[in-house]
Amino acid sequence: MKLNPMILGNTLAIVGSVWFLACALTAVFAPDLLMNIGSLWFHGVDWSALQGDTPTIENILAGFLTFTAASWATGYGFGWLYNKLTK
Repeated sequence: MKLNPMILGNTLAIVGSVWFLACALTAVFAPDLLMNIGSLWFHGVDWSALQGDTPTIENILAGFLTFTAASWATGYGFGWLYNKLTK
């Protein structure tokens, strides 16, 4: 079975952008919740020392664009490599 790298890249970019926006909204409106979730996901690490100011719209937009691009590149690269390895 061959994968279409473009479709895989687009799919991962969409999923990644939705997760990024959910995380950014949580950081803005419920930063303590975000710190608690981070602690749960990373085996009890105390993130309180890393908690900074509320992110600016510019930082959120830059993070959104770069994370979405990285997600797309990861999906495309995965599809391309998968097809090369299945030959």
